[in-house]
Amino acid sequence: MKAARLIFAVAFLCGTSLIAQVVLYDNGADPGNIYGWAISDGYWVANSFTLSSPVTISAINVSLYDVNWYNYPLSLDWKIFDRPNGHLLASGTSEALHWVRGPFDNYFLLQTWEMQFNPNPPVRLSAGTYWLELSNAVNTWNTSTWWGECDGASNALFNGMVLTGYWKHHAHSNGGSESFQIIGTPIRPTLRP
Repeated sequence: MKAARLIFAVAFLCGTSLIAQVVLYDNGADPGNIYGWAISDGYWVANSFTLSSPVTISAINVSLYDVNWYNYPLSLDWKIFDRPNGHLLASGTSEALHWVRGPFDNYFLLQTWEMQFNPNPPVRLSAGTYWLELSNAVNTWNTSTWWGECDGASNALFNGMVLTGYWKHHAHSNGGSESFQIIGTPIRPTLRP
């Protein structure tokens, strides 16, 4: 009987931790034919994202471009702010990147990699709008790395300049933000008796 309870408890805990991971924000897939903005060589890019409830962020997927299939993206720096260049809420330096999909040839004859990094410790945020900034990307050959554009719903900044309308990409009036997903767990309110 104890063994059956133990097996049930382990199965329940494993199942709930896998089910609980959800996409909390999705800025859209990268079609590979719009553009990419440098997040290496001293450049940084930030995109806004909105959370509808309190969450714990455990992973972030991003679309990255670099040259050649053998030029694997290795790491990057990331920050989360409460507003553009505002209060720093969380950050990571030389955060390891993990392969999700790719590489795929894109319109620019670069390789598109969907990569993931895991904030450590996971980031807890309330409902609201935040800014994800990426910089100092490193790949195998130390060449330039770009964050792939998808023209999603978020706003974007490139080295502190607001990138909207004609200035950033004159074919896309919404400003052209980058492809990323915020993954984690919604925080459920604690019920008190």
